[in-house]
Amino acid sequence: MFNSNTLNATGFPNDATQNEALQLALTRTISSNRTRQRLDSYLARLNYGFKDKYFLDLTARVDGSSKFGANHKYGLFPAVSAGWRIIEESFAKNLSWLSDLKLRASYGITGNAGGINPYQSLATVSAPNPGSDYNINHTYQIGINPSGIANPDLRWERSAHTDIGLDVGLLNNRISLIVDVYEKTTKDLLYVKTLPLSSGYANITGNFASLQNKGLELAVNARILDGPLKWNVSGNMTINRNKVLDLDGGTTQERFVTAYTILKVGSPLGLFKTYVFDGINQTGETILPGYDGRLGGQKVKDVNGDGTISSADQVITGNPNPKFIYGFSTSLSYKNFDFNAFLSGSQGNDIYNVSRLSFENPLGQRNMLAGLVNRWSPTNPNNQYVSGFQGGGFR
Repeated sequence: MFNSNTLNATGFPNDATQNEALQLALTRTISSNRTRQRLDSYLARLNYGFKDKYFLDLTARVDGSSKFGANHKYGLFPAVSAGWRIIEESFAKNLSWLSDLKLRASYGITGNAGGINPYQSLATVSAPNPGSDYNINHTYQIGINPSGIANPDLRWERSAHTDIGLDVGLLNNRISLIVDVYEKTTKDLLYVKTLPLSSGYANITGNFASLQNKGLELAVNARILDGPLKWNVSGNMTINRNKVLDLDGGTTQERFVTAYTILKVGSPLGLFKTYVFDGINQTGETILPGYDGRLGGQKVKDVNGDGTISSADQVITGNPNPKFIYGFSTSLSYKNFDFNAFLSGSQGNDIYNVSRLSFENPLGQRNMLAGLVNRWSPTNPNNQYVSGFQGGGFR
């Protein structure tokens, strides 16, 4: 359960009374909020091992959440995994250099309710925002209006995960290697779908989307020195590829989630889609309509060649998903002294430089990058930094 009560007051005649006399404020706003949610879980598990080399694990979980529709409160999420310790077989025991070898496989379905707030399956009402109350006989009256459309079919988000793994130990386990290949497909993904304004509602929350992740995980550990001086190193790498399979049942193929990132069916999450910078509008050049029409303003590429700049000229310009992520750690110890180091990173992902976007736009009342000293002017027709606004502090 969550409860909140808020009172905001501004416009006090003095600072002496502080918050002891809120009635003196010129403007007072009061709000309160209460939400309640419930989660029930039931779990059953069965383990079986045979001759210390064959293993089977069966799991069944039932979860119920108050967030979902009346007929879909509960979901069943089964899982099965199996393991084969190959090292226990007779043909592997005689390999002195091989100290461990195990093959693993698993398949399971998991559920998610955390992506939504309570009451998304119900028809809800709320008070309008301040300033949008009803005007009756020239007097503002507080009213209540519909705010959320009912969705009795709202149900658990479900992810099916398949994993195949191999564990290898070498030289009395001084070197160990773990390899996993996986695929995870999320269906009935909890997604906020935009509705036409004629419906009277802005959006609806439902199980409209689906997403796929698949990849490879590698981990290596080694005990290089194991005497009075001990030295251990370990490294790992993950390669993951994701793809949007569906957004809202095939109606929408692409949508912006920020001013520069999109969701696109058949593509990775969060691709950058922007205009392509093509220099600065120079004296004597034809300035295409539809973008920054100032002399000294930004020029963007007319990708489709129609002689005007529109959203059709926006193209995919970056991918924030890394080609791989990695980590490395090492530790040295001798008697009462030890040293540890850790390194992690990602490779191959594009970054949208919001800092540069802010500090290279001379909007006034903010710090700028030093390079803007060389911004465009009629006597300095550079092709990198735009001129300032003619009516502002920059020119």
